[in-house]
Amino acid sequence: GECFRALGDDRAAAAQFARLARLHPGTEEAWAAEFRQMLLLWRENNDSEAMAIMDRLGKAAAAEGFRNRWVAPAEIAEALLARFERLLASTDQAQAVDLARHAAPLLGAGKAGRLEAETLAAWGRRLAAEAESERRPEAAEQKRVEAREKLREAGRAYERLAQVEITSREYTDYLFAATESYYLGHDYSGAVRMARLYLRNEVRRRHPQTLLMLGDSLLALGRVEAAGKALEECIEFFPRDPAVHRARLLAARACLEKNRPKQAEQHLNDNLSSNALTPDSIEWRDSLFALGMLAHETGDAEQAIARLQEALTRYPKAPQAVSARYALADVLARRARAALAAAELSADSGARLVLPKAVHDDLQAALALYRRVQHDLQSRNETGMPTPAERAMLRNAIFAIGAALADLGEHEAAARTFAAAAIRYQHQPAALNAYAQLIALYRRLGRPIDAQQAIAQARQVLERISGDEGFVSATPFSRSQWTEVLDDLERL
Repeated sequence: GECFRALGDDRAAAAQFARLARLHPGTEEAWAAEFRQMLLLWRENNDSEAMAIMDRLGKAAAAEGFRNRWVAPAEIAEALLARFERLLASTDQAQAVDLARHAAPLLGAGKAGRLEAETLAAWGRRLAAEAESERRPEAAEQKRVEAREKLREAGRAYERLAQVEITSREYTDYLFAATESYYLGHDYSGAVRMARLYLRNEVRRRHPQTLLMLGDSLLALGRVEAAGKALEECIEFFPRDPAVHRARLLAARACLEKNRPKQAEQHLNDNLSSNALTPDSIEWRDSLFALGMLAHETGDAEQAIARLQEALTRYPKAPQAVSARYALADVLARRARAALAAAELSADSGARLVLPKAVHDDLQAALALYRRVQHDLQSRNETGMPTPAERAMLRNAIFAIGAALADLGEHEAAARTFAAAAIRYQHQPAALNAYAQLIALYRRLGRPIDAQQAIAQARQVLERISGDEGFVSATPFSRSQWTEVLDDLERL
């Protein structure tokens, strides 16, 4: 058999090895013959039969006192690793993982486990990279799901490997790799478990990155207090590590969850004033957007306008741009309405002459931003599946456009906007909000018949919508209260 193999006659060699294994089972020669058969099958890419042989070889190799005079351990390892590398080069990660799992008795649990874990991690990262370059939203999301699945598998493989290699010097490396794989795979419970184990066993190396993953994972699990502690530890003890900038962003979010806006603002300002960051960095960009959104949430209109305008000027295509435009429009519209209310109450006629110009400018700017938000979100709806938050923002932007037009005195345009909204959301409680605005506009325009028709249409919508769900979240009234509201509107 060996002579045929040396002469390049693989068919004759395979026949001879098969005959030997059949006639002399359990011998060292039979084991070596099957090993040679497996190599020949791999040349033909016959993985299924080769894998069946490997399982038989593995069972024999696992027996106590196993040895083979014909095949050295180094040759076994070399052949298996060569096949593994060829599979990886052909991007056949599934076969490579399968090979690693079957090869444990021949390679050793540690070496085979490492091959499996590293392959799964690389597989997950490749899928994640492909998702980012995928133009079709549904296909991109499917790849993200697959990527997270493979990364979670990698996390489990690294965790098993760490248990096998608990006495080796690579033990903490495997703990860190398990933490990272679980984290990237969105298995936050697994990431927390592995991160804490790593921090207990590793003196200082890679602590900042681990604390960052620990804090973010705890935030995702809703454990805000513990997340804050991990992130503050990263910030306090590793102030010069690059991970600290991301830690400050997450710490700011944790502070907001704990109703500590001043601390959140300090973390974000620390990032913006850091000499280690420039406006080209993602952390600087995200900190600027976060400061603007924070000012919006806390009611600091001037700070919100300044920060959000700067962020949108610098980064008009950033992932946060749509939310930032919506927030900026909201701040401008509120400032305009507050100024308008103050002007109406003011006894100073000069103030009334100055303020409407400012009010008009703010409302026009808000209107343009709301329309941009509507356009961007509708474009997303046409190309993929929008998130619930995006659907709610689109609905709110449409209603805000109508309100801004009404404030600007463009009542006909406002009425058309609310009429379109009523049709768009005719199967949702939000349609009732549109009809309420439409009724008021028709009356202001001196169109009582249209107002009565709008009331009748609102009643039909109310009857058509089944159940009470969605009324409180999307409208200011419950189902029963809407009946009373429509009755009152009809009596006016």
